[in-house]
Amino acid sequence: MDCRHATVLAAVVSAFAAIAIAWFTFSLRQSTDKLWTVAERQREDARRALKVEIAGMKASIAVADKAANAANESAETLPRLERAYLFLHEVQSDLNWPPKISPSVVTLIFKNHGKTPAIFKEMYWGVVFHPYLPNQRDTANLHGGPLPLSVIVGAGELSKPYPHEFAIPEAMINPIITGQELMCLVGRVVYEDVLGKPHETHFCRQYWLRSERFDFAVSDYMNRYT
Repeated sequence: MDCRHATVLAAVVSAFAAIAIAWFTFSLRQSTDKLWTVAERQREDARRALKVEIAGMKASIAVADKAANAANESAETLPRLERAYLFLHEVQSDLNWPPKISPSVVTLIFKNHGKTPAIFKEMYWGVVFHPYLPNQRDTANLHGGPLPLSVIVGAGELSKPYPHEFAIPEAMINPIITGQELMCLVGRVVYEDVLGKPHETHFCRQYWLRSERFDFAVSDYMNRYT
């Protein structure tokens, strides 16, 4: 009897142990599945949060880029709007036609059409005679050069008058009167803006007998600026 009871008891203990192990394994599986599910949810939440954060960063970067571009455009536009623009404003002429021996005189006056001062550095000029409007070749041997002293022309102000003497060849009188030859004043000025950036203005004025003055000549190349 004792051996039988011992055998039965061992079997019962083994059965309970097997049940306990099975229950533990089942509980462990359930806990593992729950942990896995929670981890998956956390990963998905993290992915969503990361996507939202990335989208926010991209939007912030786009806004920053837009602001930077706007700032650059403003920085580039402001000097153009506020810089100096020096142009030939008026040509006063006192012509002595042959046989008079006194030289003729043209007096140039410039105006700063910009909003900041112009530092007037150089001036070149010449009166040329041609059957057509002047071109680049006609500006190769102009008179003038650097000014003895730089001259500041304030915003909206006129420069001082700059008189220049020249002679009208006697052989040019009839061709000018008949329109076979044009008498033109050409030149350019070099100046700097307040930031020290150099600029040039080229000009061309044609003499008209009817008005007895030098007026604007229609030449895009000879009337240009930088």
